[in-house]
Amino acid sequence: MRNRKRLFVSLIVATATLTGCPGQKQQEGKISLPTDSPVVKSQPEKEPSEAATSQIENSPKEAAVQKPTAQLASSGTAGTGISEGKQISARISGTVTVARQGQVSFKVAGHISKANVRVGDRIKKGEALAVLDDKDYILRQRLAKVSVELAKVNMEQGRRDLAREEQLKKENVTTQTALERIQTNVTNAQLQLSQAQLNLEQIEKALADTKLVAPFDGVIAKQLKVEGEFVGVGNAVYELSDIGQIEVTLKVPETYLGRLKVGEQVSLTLPSLNKSSKMRVTRVVPIVQENSRTFEVIGRIEGDTNAILPGQFVEAQL
Repeated sequence: MRNRKRLFVSLIVATATLTGCPGQKQQEGKISLPTDSPVVKSQPEKEPSEAATSQIENSPKEAAVQKPTAQLASSGTAGTGISEGKQISARISGTVTVARQGQVSFKVAGHISKANVRVGDRIKKGEALAVLDDKDYILRQRLAKVSVELAKVNMEQGRRDLAREEQLKKENVTTQTALERIQTNVTNAQLQLSQAQLNLEQIEKALADTKLVAPFDGVIAKQLKVEGEFVGVGNAVYELSDIGQIEVTLKVPETYLGRLKVGEQVSLTLPSLNKSSKMRVTRVVPIVQENSRTFEVIGRIEGDTNAILPGQFVEAQL
């Protein structure tokens, strides 16, 4: 009986063992697949990237691109025009200007009776450019002269009265009070004469100011008022330019700031005249304009400037 029970148990254990082994192998196979698959997939992705990288590094196109880059770096900065500390030649535009120019106006008010010059006329210092209607000033001058003459008469009469009063005082015929009153009248007459003379001088100066004279030699650049027009004190009538002192104003890029010095010579070209010239730098304005990023360099043209006119376009070789 006992042997049968042992045999039955042995059969059950053997049956369980045989049926359990395939299931375990299948379960183990299912668990190992997720861990192995990333390794298999990552290797093909890594190898093509390394190959592509090595191909790009050894590409002849990149070598051709890198070579000009190296040459550009060794030649300097292209934008600044500087090569190994030296300045590259550049053409700078500029304008012919004059060293002295300005507007002239009357010192008194009135109507312009005559304009003697026009735009483009050459003038000399002291020349009358225009004249105001001076009738009112002439009348005032005459009245001032009459006032001076009256003041002189009063002055002479006061002196005679004083001399007579002093004689009477010596003779004790008059009083000290009367004498002092005559002396005061004489003093007032002297002041009135001085005032009348000053008034006459002022009116005569105003009469002279009815003529507008040129302050220097030059050319009439603009005419701002015409005959018959009323002008007040300080209203500009003409604009003058002294073409005897020709200059050039250059607009130089700020990269040249500090390179151009006073006294240096610069080559110029005037395209409108098909002419070359030279200028000597006289002033450097150390202010950079924000809108153009340039600063002004001013120089005096050397040599013959008779054919050169203000406003002409020039080119400078730097």
